[in-house]
Amino acid sequence: MFIILVCYCVFLKDWIGSEYKATVLNREYGASYTREEIFYASDVIDTIRQLDRTRMEINGDLMKKE
Repeated sequence: MFIILVCYCVFLKDWIGSEYKATVLNREYGASYTREEIFYASDVIDTIRQLDRTRMEINGDLMKKE
């Protein structure tokens, strides 16, 4: 019974946290994610956001004269 209660508390924390994460992502990126999408597919959303980031490359030789 104790193990079930611990598991319930862990999932409850994630469920409540997914609402806040959805609010922040929607505000920052102009998206419309729901609590359920964040709770069940947050790894997928994080991966997509990582791939969509703009990559900036900087020349490592800053002292080079052109």
